[in-house]
Amino acid sequence: MLKVNKYIYLIIAFIAFLAFLNPILSSSLPDGLEKVAETKNFINKAQDSFSIFEDYSLPINNELLSRGAAGLLGAIILYLLLLKIGKILSKN
Repeated sequence: MLKVNKYIYLIIAFIAFLAFLNPILSSSLPDGLEKVAETKNFINKAQDSFSIFEDYSLPINNELLSRGAAGLLGAIILYLLLLKIGKILSKN
């Protein structure tokens, strides 16, 4: 029987795997809002905004690695943010 700690490591590894795989398998087709903007012909009026993970990728030459790393890094950032919020709330 596995210890609880080993289960936690397995869960974290599985989440990391999904976070890496999800952006790779995501559709390259435009989302609903982008599709409407293209259809109604006002897509060219859109202004670029700052994005940490533009198009769900990092500036790496390998596209699959770039998108996977962005997903993994996003999951890590979200985990750390939620961990910090949990610590703040547990003090109250």
